[in-house]
Amino acid sequence: MRLLPGATVLDIQEAITGENAVRPGIELSGTEQAASAANASMFAVVALAAKITRLAKNCREGQKFEKEMGTILEELGQLGNEHTLHQLFRVVQAGKIKRTFPDITVQGQAMIEIKRVLQLDLTTQFQRQIQAVKDNPGMRYRIIVSDILEADGIHNSLKQALQVGLLDNGISATIEKYDSAQRILVRIWP
Repeated sequence: MRLLPGATVLDIQEAITGENAVRPGIELSGTEQAASAANASMFAVVALAAKITRLAKNCREGQKFEKEMGTILEELGQLGNEHTLHQLFRVVQAGKIKRTFPDITVQGQAMIEIKRVLQLDLTTQFQRQIQAVKDNPGMRYRIIVSDILEADGIHNSLKQALQVGLLDNGISATIEKYDSAQRILVRIWP
């Protein structure tokens, strides 16, 4: 992590304690403590800005991958003539109506969620989509991930939810990984 010119990690300690971080027992003046606090807060602002920049980049790359996968699925003839992007589904969870917007819905046949992530875990989004597939007879559920997914990147909580929620009820569910070198989808679960 980089600090602003003139700022140090010690500024945080000095701002909180009011003691000189280099010479224990020496009190800082109010001005010195305020300067340390200013440096420390700038450190936090810079770290937050870096995180926001990283999140925005990940979002753009995820959207780019979703669009690319939509094109590839069309080329492979897996979408049919009637498909929708980000169709609204409503589900009831704990007595409340919740919404989910899968990336692609093939009319009455499949719900497809596309992810560009290192790890897949059971999220609220996946829980709602599993419920939406159960509530719509004849639908199957496909999760398509990019080739950046780590080898052990599918958490057991998601596998179990797919197994119990869909497969055990006779509903098709798969996780497929896109091989960008060969431009093919490879089934990785179940």
